Amino acid sequence: MITNPRICLPSTVHIFLFFSFSFPLFFFFSFHAFVLFLFFSYLSYHTGGFVYWHSTRGVGTLTGIDT
Repeated sequence: MITNPRICLPSTVHIFLFFSFSFPLFFFFSFHAFVLFLFFSYLSYHTGGFVYWHSTRGVGTLTGIDT
């Protein structure tokens, strides 16, 4: 039994408040990270296809080096 009143133990209310406030923030940031991941994977796929198309056509790549 704790006799010191200055020690604050996390009660059920404290744990509930912590998770109820932290879970929306975690969901918000994880959702935006997922959207950024989809965007950059889409962008890298299409730029890679663009470079490959130019290299097969003989008009050079994005770096200006002719093949």
